[in-house]
Amino acid sequence: MPLTEHLDREARVVRLVATGELTSADIRDALHRAIALVGGERGWNVLSDHRLLTAPATTAQIKLTVSDLHEFGQCFHGTRWAVITAGAASFGMIRMLGALAESVPITVRAFTEADEAERWLTTDG
Repeated sequence: MPLTEHLDREARVVRLVATGELTSADIRDALHRAIALVGGERGWNVLSDHRLLTAPATTAQIKLTVSDLHEFGQCFHGTRWAVITAGAASFGMIRMLGALAESVPITVRAFTEADEAERWLTTDG
């Protein structure tokens, strides 16, 4: 499975690990599984590790993700989503996601270091 998820109840973080090449269906399925994991409860942040992806997300996938977050992801509205990337193209696509997700509202940031992403999720402001 290209996207696996784990619920970190203590930190209130949904942790996703992406591997290989993702399809739009993979992304949509993972979002729905994450929503089910938190039981629709608000206040959960998200940490996605994309360092093992073979290709960055496409513009169409980014737009679909934002659309799905609007429609189904109310439990993530007002939260933070940190994405760890390995390449410049993936970093740029996540920045696009961040700009588009402001309308959801979700604050998305791209990172190249896991510890920096973790810190951002657990600090205020």
